[in-house]
Amino acid sequence: MKNRVRLIIIKNNKIVLIKRTVEEQIYWVIPGGKVERNETFKESLIREGEEELDIKIKVIKLLAELDCAKPGLEDYKEYFYLCEIVSGEPKKGKGPEFQDDTYYKGRYDIEWKEIEELDKINLKPERIKNIIIKNKK
Repeated sequence: MKNRVRLIIIKNNKIVLIKRTVEEQIYWVIPGGKVERNETFKESLIREGEEELDIKIKVIKLLAELDCAKPGLEDYKEYFYLCEIVSGEPKKGKGPEFQDDTYYKGRYDIEWKEIEELDKINLKPERIKNIIIKNKK
């Protein structure tokens, strides 16, 4: 089994999400990505925070473990961790998804979304919404 980690960052009843625009489709995802070889989950979360959001984070606790529903990644498990920002303000990082001339398609925009609005947006994976709402600060 392969692993992915996701950073759930909640502040003032808002969560940091990445708005994905690919062709005509718009959806939101929780920042994170694949755990690299010889990397702990914590190391992966810290790296993803820097790559995707240009922030330093502190890992608080595991909130959920789900089978990955993303097409092509069905053999992955996803681990959703509550994290806090130690320094920086979330903005586009320097990861490959934010660079020109990569295989990543579409736009990646960093947004703070109200927790109460999660039911109104296309957040992937869908089943994480209730877990986030239950654990909001």
